[in-house]
Amino acid sequence: ELFFGPLILSTFLKIVAFVLRPFIVLQRHPLVVQALGRAILLVFNVHAHHRLAKASNAILNSSSDFLVGFYFLLITACQFHIPFYGSRMLPNSFALGLVVNAYAEWFRSKPRNAIILMVFCTAIIRCDVLILLFTFGLTLIARKEVKLYQAIRIGLVTVAVSVILTVPFDSLMWQRPLWPEVNIHDPNRFV
Repeated sequence: ELFFGPLILSTFLKIVAFVLRPFIVLQRHPLVVQALGRAILLVFNVHAHHRLAKASNAILNSSSDFLVGFYFLLITACQFHIPFYGSRMLPNSFALGLVVNAYAEWFRSKPRNAIILMVFCTAIIRCDVLILLFTFGLTLIARKEVKLYQAIRIGLVTVAVSVILTVPFDSLMWQRPLWPEVNIHDPNRFV
């Protein structure tokens, strides 16, 4: 299991706890802490979807009569999985916001940022995103939005930074050298 996503979430939660300290001591209310943690993750995912909706409207030149982004949000909200899992403390929930933000960046004609987000998500949060990253990368190259050598350079630098960020922390938490998304067949993941 990875620890980097929860580390970032707990950092935001510490800030919230500091702001709320005059009103409530969160350490005495574990259910409030859990609800706030889930709310922070939900806000991250909802914000990502909102960014994608705005980017969809911009790229498709939606008129005020027909907003593609509005219908995207409406359809997404009507489905079961996204609203239910949007606040769950699972790697998929952390990955969701990153991938949706990557698509928003792509729609905003920022393929470099999109590649960085996808590679970061693959290297730290969910290695399964590699399949999506592969097809996403091929699309960017085929559409000539990025050159092959640029994509490789951006990917390698992002992987290096991701490894520098996650391996020391995850190794410390597991008490052995570890890159969680490379060690997916580690039997301890299933214990």
